Amino acid sequence: MLPDRRARAHAGHVRIVDAVTRRSPREARSAAAAHIRDVGRDTVTNLDTTEQAV
Repeated sequence: MLPDRRARAHAGHVRIVDAVTRRSPREARSAAAAHIRDVGRDTVTNLDTTEQAV
């Protein structure tokens, strides 16, 4: 796991929950999409780094 991944994931979840709490489906959808995109990018980056170390 990347060192700051947990904190960034938490921040993404907070943005999603805040949007849902405010009953803003457009913002919730946008926050969820951004979170999924960020996790995917970090996963690929971490895999690339891991493969280079081997």
